Amino acid sequence: MVRENALGVRKRTTPNEILGLREFDTLDELIRVKVEVLDEAHVLTREVSAVLQKEFVSPEMQSVLKSVRIGKADLTDLKELAALLHNIPEKLYYFLWSLKNSDVMPVEGVVTSFELQKSVFYLCKFLLVLEVFLKRVPKSIPVYENLGFVYLDLAGLANYTRLGLMLNGRLYRSAVLLRKAIACFQVALKLEAHHGKELDTYHKKTLRLLDSSFDFRAPRVNLYLNPWYFLYISSALQQLNDQEGAVAYLQKARAILNSLSNHLNPRVKVQHDLLESVYGIMKDGESVKFDFEEGELTALERKIKHVQMEKRNAHRQRNGYSPLVAEALAEQYRAQYNLSTKQIPDATQSAFLRNVFALYRNVASPAERDKLIYRLDIPPVKIKGQPPSLKLRLAQPKRLKLTPKPLKSTE
Repeated sequence: MVRENALGVRKRTTPNEILGLREFDTLDELIRVKVEVLDEAHVLTREVSAVLQKEFVSPEMQSVLKSVRIGKADLTDLKELAALLHNIPEKLYYFLWSLKNSDVMPVEGVVTSFELQKSVFYLCKFLLVLEVFLKRVPKSIPVYENLGFVYLDLAGLANYTRLGLMLNGRLYRSAVLLRKAIACFQVALKLEAHHGKELDTYHKKTLRLLDSSFDFRAPRVNLYLNPWYFLYISSALQQLNDQEGAVAYLQKARAILNSLSNHLNPRVKVQHDLLESVYGIMKDGESVKFDFEEGELTALERKIKHVQMEKRNAHRQRNGYSPLVAEALAEQYRAQYNLSTKQIPDATQSAFLRNVFALYRNVASPAERDKLIYRLDIPPVKIKGQPPSLKLRLAQPKRLKLTPKPLKSTE
């Protein structure tokens, strides 16, 4: 070994290691080795990503993609289209979300090779059927909505291919599919706005027969628009690193939510609590964190002492004291002390936790919740460290749920 080290030869195996154990070509092999050979309950997501790249270029997957066809039976009724999606494994959405948001995921959350191929097949088939219906009913809002969802799902899969996902003989990268999803939701919004304005025009023409000066007091277009479309577009733009666009669409969703009690779509109106919770999570999800690290208070104390010293030496030139900085540090210290010592979150943290609980309360079905969380790319709750008197566990909720319960921790 000394001679090998001197010559710069790297030892490729370790004692008791099974040769070739880490070389997986399929998800089935990865799952089988983890469970049967290594007796492990979790797998690194980077390992899964590496295997997925091989799965998507395998002869089996290419055969699946070439076999996607639609017949007359698939085009009978628009309302029957959803039946195709029943063939997609429920845990696909948990799987894709975990790959993006976790370093480790449970082995039971990994889809099998067959489940992956099945998901790709039926999503591609659903896409073909929707494109045919779009030619028949080019102004159908449900068709554009479902097209948007399919593109979001396919974008998640294409994210783990080398060159993109082959659809209709053409490769599509994840970013392109996300833009297609955005375009579909935008068209749905335009159609809703057009229908709303058209209806209001008829109202005005009728009412002006009685009152020539009649007009609605405020713009009513917001009352026709579906805020979900703005949330999905904002999420997709965020994934494309278009921060300005994402914020703009999120703010528009906020404007609609402000008058949701008067909304003219009853299905949207009854979802007020859920929409508010989703909006709050998307708005604060990236910035809110729960830091229980013991050294955080010490670091803040050190900064405060330094600021106080600068204040005492105010007569010196180039003094760095600022009352705004001093107050900000004091407020940060109070918030950190309350969280670490008393387990009392601040107002923003409390509101964020309430929104997470509201999401779980309003979407009772784990499968539907996983789908919603994945498609909106809702981030996980960020918890660092562990409080001394309250053990937080960020274990995945019962079954396979995407976002961990906020009062649980990985430690």
